[in-house]
Amino acid sequence: MRVGLYYAITALALGWIPVAGQVKSPSDFFGFPVGADRKLLPWQPIVDYFHHLDLESENVHLLELGRSTGDEPIIVATISSTLNLKNLAKYRNLQVLAADPADKSDEDIHLLTAQSKLIVLLEARAQSVDCSATLATMEIAYRLATASDPVTLDILQHAIIMVVPSDNPDGTTAVYDWYNKYVYTPHEAAPLTRLSHPYAGDEYIYDGIWQNLVESRLFAREIWDKWNPHVVIHLGDATQQAARIKVRKTGPVAKHAEAALLNAIANHLATRDVSGAEVCREPQSFADGSDRLAFQVRVAGLEVATPIHFTPGQAAPSSPALSRDVATTPPWPGGWWRLKNAVDYQASASLAILQTVAESKEDHISTYIRSNLHDSTLAGPWAFAVPQIQRDELLAARLIEILIQNGVRVYRAETAVARVEATVVKGDYIVPTNQPNRRFILSALTSEKELLQAGLSHKAGSLPVQMGVEVQPVMQPIAPLSSQLRSAPKPVKRLKLAVNGDYVMHHRTNRSFLAINRLLHEGKKVYWLKEETVVDGVQYEPGSIVVPAKEMHAEKMDFWARELSFEIRQSRQGFDAIEVYLLEEPRLGLYQSWIPNPDEGWTRLVLEQHDFRYRTVFNSDVRNNRIKGDLDAMILPDMEPGKMLDGWPAGKKGSYKPSVPRSYVNGITETGARNLRDFAFDGGTVIALGRACEFAVRYMDLPVEPLPPDSAIPGEPTQRFLPVSFDITEPVAYGMQRQGWALFTSTTALVPIPWRGRTRVPAYIAPDSPTEAHSTKKGKSVRAVVLDIPIGLGRVILLGPRVQFRAQTPATFKLLLNAVLYSAVKSAVL
Repeated sequence: MRVGLYYAITALALGWIPVAGQVKSPSDFFGFPVGADRKLLPWQPIVDYFHHLDLESENVHLLELGRSTGDEPIIVATISSTLNLKNLAKYRNLQVLAADPADKSDEDIHLLTAQSKLIVLLEARAQSVDCSATLATMEIAYRLATASDPVTLDILQHAIIMVVPSDNPDGTTAVYDWYNKYVYTPHEAAPLTRLSHPYAGDEYIYDGIWQNLVESRLFAREIWDKWNPHVVIHLGDATQQAARIKVRKTGPVAKHAEAALLNAIANHLATRDVSGAEVCREPQSFADGSDRLAFQVRVAGLEVATPIHFTPGQAAPSSPALSRDVATTPPWPGGWWRLKNAVDYQASASLAILQTVAESKEDHISTYIRSNLHDSTLAGPWAFAVPQIQRDELLAARLIEILIQNGVRVYRAETAVARVEATVVKGDYIVPTNQPNRRFILSALTSEKELLQAGLSHKAGSLPVQMGVEVQPVMQPIAPLSSQLRSAPKPVKRLKLAVNGDYVMHHRTNRSFLAINRLLHEGKKVYWLKEETVVDGVQYEPGSIVVPAKEMHAEKMDFWARELSFEIRQSRQGFDAIEVYLLEEPRLGLYQSWIPNPDEGWTRLVLEQHDFRYRTVFNSDVRNNRIKGDLDAMILPDMEPGKMLDGWPAGKKGSYKPSVPRSYVNGITETGARNLRDFAFDGGTVIALGRACEFAVRYMDLPVEPLPPDSAIPGEPTQRFLPVSFDITEPVAYGMQRQGWALFTSTTALVPIPWRGRTRVPAYIAPDSPTEAHSTKKGKSVRAVVLDIPIGLGRVILLGPRVQFRAQTPATFKLLLNAVLYSAVKSAVL
């Protein structure tokens, strides 16, 4: 067993003494019932148990995919009959054929269905304080590996089950460490005070398409790309629900068979003595955005591993009546709800689902194959063309990389083709829609307007809109095409030399921030052009970057140009009396509340991706004014103003609700808000993101008022992209296109109140000019969304759109990153 000293000590404290030589149940392996009150397990012993199953059972094959963000092992256990495990390569190849949309006859489909095995992904999600799901996977794996009853043997014969004990091992570790630290104290089961995933918190589940996180990349490469499962089962906890367990189903099932499927699962649950269960259909996909058959299993939450008592009827399901869309088991009688109950319920529900889908294996495989076939009646183009010449060629390459990572086949045009709807140039990327993941391609590459018109929807938004990349629909086939791309080729760039000339770079690509920060880290002088300038016949927009020739050797600049795929030129004419900003490395603080905030984590990730240095600033730092004199800029991530101000409440005497320890209570408080305002007056820059704009306006006494409801940004108060105009002469909008898109999760715009200081408007929604956009004359449509407000010697920058939302909106990253650099500039003349 591979157990480190820390976990060996933990094992002894828990009474866990593993015994080799036979297949042990989890309880026998650890020496106590898994799910016992107030007993959790750290991640490594769970990994060791799966290694034990792999060693002792011929029905289990364990694979370590890699390491998590926090350096924990990520594992998947493949469980099936011994014969199936010996022929995994065969069934993987059959699955590749099943996912191919090429025309197949009924005989082909019948033969493929008969030869294939049902591929099932069973995944435990470690969100928030979820812990029962991961523990349940050990029980599930043990029962599948050791049972000899006909039902389980039938499952093993017809299905290959890929069990992921936790898709967020770092979260599993965080919950264990936090709960164990305060168990048997008044703070037992208190909420976490840090993100369950180091960067994303509970939002890591939304990273599947973008794969910014190492966990997402590993699962995509080793599970989704290689296996493309027919069925997905997600296990997790619910905070509160009347039913003891809910099984929600989505994905394609014949209408006449859907009710039978739901009732079959409920019947199997009843035979396993699972009471208080609801089995229902869910119209929207919660798995991966595809139409595959998926189940979400949510067991009623408890206080981590602390039991909760319910009086009879207190936890009765709200909709007990049977209908076509809901099937139930007998009501739960009430009493103590324990971690062991949750573990057993999830194990029983998973086995009930496996039994049900194995019984109708051929139907599910056939439905999966037919759903992947090319449907000529389905609306959409023959392909999408992504021009290789873009304002930001690197984001175009990133778009292609995302598609390839998600199993999409991408090619390049071998010749130029002129069409009514699009002109394709040799070398442009071509993404045919007649391939696996067709629906994903249509939703990912279709514009927002066309998506709404076509009635399509998806959670990630249109990738071209998020990335600022031009994509053209191609309605008719084009040929010839290159061989399939295995990776996204990056543009080849070199330093364009001129003897002893100053270096000049466009600021159009986000890679420019890497170049700027590398230079600043080495103490080099870097400048932003204030005005549009023509250098050697090339037009450079405001914000373009100038580095004096004496600051860096040409060979090193050429190396950086090649490494970053970033164009750098040496000017022949030089610069004379041109107004610029001298950039200095900003001393940056990023506010982190004790209330876990995923937007703070995603902001950290974006800053690190672009080589910005920062320090984390806590509530006490702001309250005690430890930001004064030490920082140039403070970022306030998107967060409800009340939570930022008040933080976690202090525990009340006699309260039954667990509270965080005293050192974690309170937020910035009004004292901290005054300190932030003083920080700006003394020359600092406060950068507020999303809902933090409301906090800044309300508590920092800014000359801004909310937009009247009848003039609010049109649209629903949910995630939505809206067209935005950018004033590219403003430093915050340097490098942006004049017209673009931005993501909003609120309908509130910003209205500057006239005052003697000049409030800048780098971005606005109205088609008016920037001057008109911040006018307050009666009848004007005032819809500014980014404001740069000078106060005292400093400024407050309000970024209303979600400019770095989940690290998935690179088209607007510049608004945040420019604001950071702008906090430490000085006016100068070259």
